[in-house]
Amino acid sequence: NYVELSHKGMWRSREPLPKYSNILLKELLVLGEMPRGDVSKLIGKKTTVSSTFINKLIKMNYLKSDGPRGKIRIKFNAHFAMRLFPELMPEIDQLNIKM
Repeated sequence: NYVELSHKGMWRSREPLPKYSNILLKELLVLGEMPRGDVSKLIGKKTTVSSTFINKLIKMNYLKSDGPRGKIRIKFNAHFAMRLFPELMPEIDQLNIKM
């Protein structure tokens, strides 16, 4: 999975995702969004740890929120989306576009 591959250094140009990312990202894929306060229960850590964890994922462009206390949801940056949905966008040479 994407998180495991990031921990193994598959993408050298990207910092590995923090521990517990797989748990949170799976939950957000199912729920769509969740309150920040629910993350500490989900990963089994104190609120301060979960807050640091959430902020790290926001800075890495994997999560987004409408504000510092707003619900969180997945942000499908280009790198993440390409790996999760590899055939979502066809390659340019498959479009028969003359360049």
